[in-house]
Amino acid sequence: MMKAIKLLCCLAVFTVLSGCATFMRGSLESTPDPTYPFSNLDTPILVMASPESSNQLQSKYYVQRVVSALRMRGYNEVVAEQDKARLKSPARLEFWVDVSSKTQSFVYRSADYGTVQTGVATSCDTYEGRHSAATRCVTAPTTGYGVVGYSDKTGFSTTRQFILNAVDLKERRKVLQLQATSGNSGCNEIADYDFLAEQALERMNFYQIIKQNFTVKMPKDYQCY
Repeated sequence: MMKAIKLLCCLAVFTVLSGCATFMRGSLESTPDPTYPFSNLDTPILVMASPESSNQLQSKYYVQRVVSALRMRGYNEVVAEQDKARLKSPARLEFWVDVSSKTQSFVYRSADYGTVQTGVATSCDTYEGRHSAATRCVTAPTTGYGVVGYSDKTGFSTTRQFILNAVDLKERRKVLQLQATSGNSGCNEIADYDFLAEQALERMNFYQIIKQNFTVKMPKDYQCY
């Protein structure tokens, strides 16, 4: 639990110091089937929002990005689902796109603040009588704002994911599982998904397993909130 708290604190400090407009972080896990012939650039490919997604409507906005990325890699027959009539032969491979977010709670311990005693102060008054003088002093505590104790509190963190699965239709099996994840504090959902999609498609590899964390320096005027 303490390690999780320290990590979240570090991320918060990183965001404050660098700003979302400068750096963004994420992680990528990708596993291709080593026996699948991804090198066949003439494979008819269909790209669609994942039928397993609980966020299909938003996932559809990233379908065309996957189509473009696959074409950039040399695949000749790649279309979105609504354009499948343009394929010269029935699709052999489908790419399923999904974007999702998850908010989790965590417990951390931190200081509670309130009024605390900081010391004592003495004030004196002198009274002049007809024949003598008398001094009376009063001592009272001084107060300020400080730590009054410690207690457990509940915090929340949100992670977002861009997921891409490839399914061979003839053999009815997944041949690629890719997942990009981030928890960029202060970023809105769309900006985070855009970032994840871009990084995942750039780093995607059909021939080796990838497990990596990455930090990307964004353009000077970039904003993600």
